[in-house]
Amino acid sequence: MMDGPFAGGCTCCAIRFEIDRIFDVIYCRRNQCRRSSGAPVLVWAQVASDAFRLFDHRNSASSLVRLA
Repeated sequence: MMDGPFAGGCTCCAIRFEIDRIFDVIYCRRNQCRRSSGAPVLVWAQVASDAFRLFDHRNSASSLVRLA
């Protein structure tokens, strides 16, 4: 497990996220994964829902989007 905080978002900054901790990170180099991303490897992380917050472009507490 990796402890954060970590932050990121989309390229246009309309959506931002914060992560408190990452449970697991997976790297895949199979052809199907490489083709879907256009990259030499595909990387993703598993995050517990209570460690993940999603914000809209205003990045304020009132704009927090709750995932059900």
